[in-house]
Formats: sequence, C-alpha cells, structure tokens
Amino acid sequence: MNASVAERRPMGALGRMSMVAGLHVAALYLIASSLGIVPPLVPDKVVDTRLVDETPPPEDTPPIPQPRNLEPPTLVAQTPEVLPDDAFQLDSLIVEFRDDPPVVPPVQPPVHEAQLMGVRMDSRYPLTQPNYPLTDIRQGNEGTAEIEVYVLPSGRIGDARIVKSAGSPTLDQSAIEEAKRRWRLLPATRDGEPYAQWHRLKVTFNLRNR
Repeated sequence: MNASVAERRPMGALGRMSMVAGLHVAALYLIASSLGIVPPLVPDKVVDTRLVDETPPPEDTPPIPQPRNLEPPTLVAQTPEVLPDDAFQLDSLIVEFRDDPPVVPPVQPPVHEAQLMGVRMDSRYPLTQPNYPLTDIRQGNEGTAEIEVYVLPSGRIGDARIVKSAGSPTLDQSAIEEAKRRWRLLPATRDGEPYAQWHRLKVTFNLRNR
C-alpha cells in the first residue's frame, strides 16, 4: 500500500530542479559542440595515412634518327689563270745592311736672319753738284768720278775717298769736299737699327750742264 501511494505522489521540488538543470546542461553542451568549443561525443573517424613510394615508369627513349644517305659534295677544280710575263713589273730594290745605327744629325736651332737695309737717298736732302773748278773749265776737263762715302748712323758723311778718278785731281777734290760738307743720306740699318757703312756714288762733271 505504501508503494502505490508513493508512486502516485507528485514529484517534489528537488526533482523538478534536477530536471531543469539537466535540460540546461544539455542545451549548453549542444551550443558548445556546435561552436566547436567542446568536442563531440562521437569520435571522428580515424584516417589511416600511409606513404606509398610510387616511382613513375621510365619514359620511352625516343629512337635515334638514322642519318640520311647524303651524297658527297662535288668538287670543281678551277684552272689557274696564266698571266703573261709582262703583267708583273718588278722594281729593283737594293737593301743595305749596316751594323752601326744611322747617325742622326743634331737639330740646329733656327738661325735668325737679320733684316739689312743699305744706304739710300734721303728725299729731304737731295745731293748737290760739286763746284766746277775754273782751271778745269778753261782747260775743258770733263769726266765722271766714282766716290765712296762713309755714311754715319746720323746720315752725315764721316769720310770720302776716290775709287775712280774723273781724270783731273781738282775735279776729284771738288767732289770729296762737296760730299763731306753738304751731303746727307739715309744710313744703313740692321733690324731697324742704323749703323755706319761705306756707300759708292758717281759724280759727273760736264761743261754743258755746269
């Protein structure tokens, strides 16, 4: 009688709380397992991995091509052209062998050539005619005297001398005196510098032009 009574009694508060707690735990487990936080109760399948050494079969070696039947090349020999004897011209060549080296002359410095200018007439001072001596006029003496004058760097005549006589001593002396006293010439120059030099002139004595 007691057992049947117990079966008909309603579940107590403790039992109801236990059921609710179990339901919550089951719900939390389902959520955790779906998120991957808790592993599922069913174990995963075990995958058996094995390393299998599979060597690929060797490729077939291509056959070696057989050489073609090549015909040997035909060689054509050309006949050399024969040139006439006069086609070549040989110049005579003399080769001289010497034991000693050739002597090279030393290089000489260039020689400066001075610019020389001789005595010239000075247009500012035309040459004057010497006096004709009266004795030579009365005697009819005429002639041409060649006279050399020593022209100083100033252009004046430093000295004079007779190279060829006019045929009369008085005519020669008259030419010398006139040259020393009154003649002026342009002096000779060397690179523009004047220097003294002898210069030859002719003096003609003519009665018609005296």
